[in-house]
Parts: sequence; C-alpha cells; structure tokens
Amino acid sequence: MKKYSIFIAAILVLFTLVGCSSVKDKEAQNLVREYETKLYHVDYETTYLDSENAIKRIEEYRNYFTEHGYTQFKSKRILLLPMTAAKNGKFNLELNDIKLKKYSEDKDKLLYDYDLAIKLSYADGTTSTITQYGQISLLKVNGEWKIDNDFVYLDDIIRKNLSVPQ
Repeated sequence: MKKYSIFIAAILVLFTLVGCSSVKDKEAQNLVREYETKLYHVDYETTYLDSENAIKRIEEYRNYFTEHGYTQFKSKRILLLPMTAAKNGKFNLELNDIKLKKYSEDKDKLLYDYDLAIKLSYADGTTSTITQYGQISLLKVNGEWKIDNDFVYLDDIIRKNLSVPQ
C-alpha cells in the first residue's frame, strides 16, 4: 500500500511540474507573439522615420523588455529595421505565423529559437512571404516575463531594402 502511495505522489508531483512548465511557456510565448506581431505590422505609406515619431514608437515597446533588453532594442534600432525596409521597398509587412522552439530553460530564464513567416504586400497588389529567423531570451522580472534580447537574422529582402551589405 505504501508503494502505491509513493507512486501516486510521484505522479502528482510530475503533473504539477509539467503543468507549471506549460503555463510558463504559454505566458512567455504569448509575450513573444504579441511583440513580434506588433513589430512586423508595418504600413509603408503611413510609416514616418523622423526622430520624433521613432522615439514615440520605440516607447510603445518598453513594457515588453527588461531594462537591459530595452536598451538593446533602442541601441540596435530593432524597431527601425522593418520600418525602414518597408518604406524603402514600398511594401507592407504583416506577421503571418511564428514558430517557437525552446532552446534552453532555467528557473527564471527561457531561450527560444523562432521562425517568422512575414507577408510582404506591394502597391501593385502582389504579395510574397519571407522567413526571418532569430533567437529571443526572456527573463522573469517581478513575476512577469520580459524580453532580455532579440537577435534576428535578416532576410535578404529586408537586408536589400536597408542597404546592408550581403
């Protein structure tokens, strides 16, 4: 009887740990999805790249990040990458899909590899889809998941419209 009690207790502990892990993943993944969807929702005709508008737009992202992450976001000009590419290439951007794959996990830290399927819509009505790859790290800060770093590998179309050497 004692063996069965220990076995049942072990099963309950296992389910509790798995349940906590999936809740943790879901919260973190929802944050990443919300952030990436906002980042890659760009209308080139209404995008203004002047410093006043850029500063205002960058501020809108503060709540997604840790202090370190927000400093990186600003200094690397992450927000301006899709906006500049869309403006120069004369296309709109919209996130179609995001695939997240957990790379590593600690108590208060998660690291995901991601693939973004991004739709490009041109003025002539044509569309295409590109894939952006990246890795994003999240930290738990005051009970909430925050992005600590977002490293993205630029697609050739985005790079071309940023005038970045290939």
